[in-house]
Amino acid sequence: MTTEIRPLRSHLKSRGVFTSGAVLVGGCIAVVVLSSSDAGLLSLVATGVTPLARLVTVLVGIAIAAPLTARFEADYMSPLRRDVRAWHLGAALSCSVSVGVLLAVVLMEPNLWALPRLVTFWTFLAIISATGFGTRLGWLLPSLISVGIALFSQPDATSTWNIVMSTQPSPLLWVQFALAIAGGSYCALR
Repeated sequence: MTTEIRPLRSHLKSRGVFTSGAVLVGGCIAVVVLSSSDAGLLSLVATGVTPLARLVTVLVGIAIAAPLTARFEADYMSPLRRDVRAWHLGAALSCSVSVGVLLAVVLMEPNLWALPRLVTFWTFLAIISATGFGTRLGWLLPSLISVGIALFSQPDATSTWNIVMSTQPSPLLWVQFALAIAGGSYCALR
């Protein structure tokens, strides 16, 4: 029994799953705690504030993507096989959707799919960022985009394109979501 668990445990440890899990739990707690707060980022071009709870979802998405993009063992072993990367990608997708649904239920969001869409968007954007800028900078692209949207757009829950704030089932939001998933999947499986 212990001979079967050791390789799995060492694999999970080398991918940073335990650290990412702690960051994921902390991020979810921060989203729930900040949801009752008025704190946020003031838009520079429009009146309104983007709540910090919506921006902290970036941390949740990055934490989910981190084990998929971790390359700690790459110096010592060959890269992961494509089928293992596909399994990791499926786990990241199901985890991001599950965590998003859980947050939406806990926060009683009016649109149940707004937060899962947002968390999954950040997750796959972090995968793209880690592939493009290196694994240590997987946080860069999602963070810059979230702060950019918060500072330079109208924080409107009825927006048809602002993926951070919108709770609407806009086709444009789903196109952004689909492009992030397609790009992240390509980056993870190539």
